[in-house]
Amino acid sequence: LDVFLGFPDLRKLLLTRLITEAVELALLLLLVVMKRKQRAVKLIAYLIFGVLTGYSAFLTSLAGGWDSVYWAGFVFCLTFFLCILPISPLEALAYSLIMILGYNAVLIALLKGLDLEGLVKSNIFILGTELICVSVSYLRNY
Repeated sequence: LDVFLGFPDLRKLLLTRLITEAVELALLLLLVVMKRKQRAVKLIAYLIFGVLTGYSAFLTSLAGGWDSVYWAGFVFCLTFFLCILPISPLEALAYSLIMILGYNAVLIALLKGLDLEGLVKSNIFILGTELICVSVSYLRNY
């Protein structure tokens, strides 16, 4: 897919993926070590999804910005986070909004400008996904 999309610098992309995977692996190993401490597990899960949010924004910026298909990676990350982790619906809503704002902030910074039409188009789908996932979190927990 990366070659098909025509990334300008595949070595930079590979290096970014390797670094991100190393950070994710380290956080997952820490998660295994701390599995009995619920507060630590929740914090590590937040860190993992924070790293994935930044990584998704970086890939989206490399693949053409708002018109790229790589925003779907962020939607998968958001869906997994909200539907899998045992968090309250209010917590799911608050953290998902933080993830969405962080994703957009990183993308705007990397693209060095704001394409309002692209921002609105991609965020309509992202916010729809968030609404569905927060609803699932609510139904699952209550």
